[in-house]
Amino acid sequence: GPDSLPQEGVPKGEIRGPFVIKSQAYPGTQHTFWVYVPAQYNPKVAASLMIFQDGQGFMDPNGDVRAQNVMDNLIHRREIPVMIGVFINPGRRPDQPEPAPGRGVGDGFTNRHTEYNTPNDRYARVIIEELLPVLYKNYNISKNPEDHGIGGTSSGETAGTSALGGN
Repeated sequence: GPDSLPQEGVPKGEIRGPFVIKSQAYPGTQHTFWVYVPAQYNPKVAASLMIFQDGQGFMDPNGDVRAQNVMDNLIHRREIPVMIGVFINPGRRPDQPEPAPGRGVGDGFTNRHTEYNTPNDRYARVIIEELLPVLYKNYNISKNPEDHGIGGTSSGETAGTSALGGN
């Protein structure tokens, strides 16, 4: 829809990265992630947080979602709070290819199936114990869970952006 396209007069956020964290929850794997910082971000004010699993698909400028444009547009119109966006890919060994547009979300060549579909707390530990400390160190992000969101994909297809509706 129109919110997935750049709009005239809307300040553009910045995507930083890629960054890599080595996983303790899944030894031998690492997670690549990128951080979207909106133009309105003020380090003196705690921002909300939105995490996108299968991150490469959500930030693909030619993809179905283009979450950075959606966030730019909705933040500008004050329909969602100022929020940091994080695009995290499934874990993979260093010798495995990175999921990417045209290559796929990682099914069959990353740790995606194990992380997203196994009913245990290991993937939650990736987010809570490995990713969040890095984000809190580098950005002023609200510690209130009501200011956090997470979304992802299903069966390799990019999910809708309803999770951006936020607060």
